[in-house]
Amino acid sequence: MKPIRLIVLALLVLTISSVTFAQVSESPLLDLLDLLPQDSSGDLYFNDFGAIERAYPDARRPADWDEFDAFYSARDYSNIPLAVWWKVFSLMQTPLLRTSMSNYGDLPESLGIDVFEIDRMAVSGLPPNTVTLVEGDFDMDAVRAAHTRRGYSLQASDGAVELWCGAVGCENSSRTNAREADPANLFGGDLGRQWGMLFMPGRMIGANQFSDLQIVQAAVTGDTQSLTADPFVRAAALGVSGKGTLLQALLVSGTPLYNFDSPSLSPRLTLTQRPAAIRAMLDAGYETLPVFDLFMLADLVNDTHQIGALILVYQTEADAAQAAALLPARIESYVSLFYRRPLLDLWAGYLVDTVEVDVVPVEDQFVVRVLITTPRATAAQIVEGLTPSLDVPDVTQPGMLYRSLMQAYFAQDLGWLSTYTREELEALAGN
Repeated sequence: MKPIRLIVLALLVLTISSVTFAQVSESPLLDLLDLLPQDSSGDLYFNDFGAIERAYPDARRPADWDEFDAFYSARDYSNIPLAVWWKVFSLMQTPLLRTSMSNYGDLPESLGIDVFEIDRMAVSGLPPNTVTLVEGDFDMDAVRAAHTRRGYSLQASDGAVELWCGAVGCENSSRTNAREADPANLFGGDLGRQWGMLFMPGRMIGANQFSDLQIVQAAVTGDTQSLTADPFVRAAALGVSGKGTLLQALLVSGTPLYNFDSPSLSPRLTLTQRPAAIRAMLDAGYETLPVFDLFMLADLVNDTHQIGALILVYQTEADAAQAAALLPARIESYVSLFYRRPLLDLWAGYLVDTVEVDVVPVEDQFVVRVLITTPRATAAQIVEGLTPSLDVPDVTQPGMLYRSLMQAYFAQDLGWLSTYTREELEALAGN
């Protein structure tokens, strides 16, 4: 097993430092964030299905449901372009895969769109406050007709933005009705809800709570600030520019970021064992990681590698530089609380060859990027991974590195990013 190279790069002064607000349209992620309000609650999940073909040129998205259904029913993996696209898509962390794909054949009837017309998707919030946004080359007349069949009607319009409500009224968007359950309906259909909807050319936005949709509507029409006005959000989104094609991202909410403000101690330790473990951390030279203002995970692909990126946003260059200097040693010494194995051993299992830590100035913020790279799978290796075999391709399948980072985040196994201070640890060790 080859050792992983840990690289610390100096402050990078790239063209990204001159990015201006007018350039939002160059970033699909920022395009969608421009439709969501600053006070959105909960984490935000972003998927760019239209980017799969740019990241993997051998891939081709199904033209429509009928083509996909014929391909998938026959498991026709000799159709290399569709097989590569399906493998990459099926490994993405997306709400579209929370239900069986077979349900989506009815999507044109229920929503007026084909599932493969969706280019991008964002889901924001913490249930029951959930907002879902899809973007694509939609036939909006077909969208209106499908919703009219289901009892929806136009309630108001503001330019190109239309508000549609179900028969129960937008104020009852969260009301469940098991008799009308439609698992393929991305906008509350799993529980038979009639979410309030916003329609605009090529976009559909729905919310479980009408009050949330009203705030979204204010952001869309410019009556309140959108997420792109948040300098930390902009810095995180722009901080991944130039490293590859962005396929998916998780934008973590919360200030302070409570996920990282506790000591990295195994939950298996007893109360009597904890002080000794803390003293060992202190004796090993524990240093405080400056508190960051925003955290994001991203899945990037370039010509040679897939990249799992962890993005930390700081307000000052000094804090960012200090964080970048500390992180390599933390990565090298960290033992997973979940797997009880060194972090670098886990990453070696994903055939990671390089871990880079650098600092990039973005407008008035400073972005620390931890870039974990593994060779990009070829089309043949991707298709080989679709068929059961004892001869497993010696490559990490698309999106799996990003998935491992998401799992670590949800398992609270990113202790190497803990912002717990040395002083707080010393107080714990003495108690």
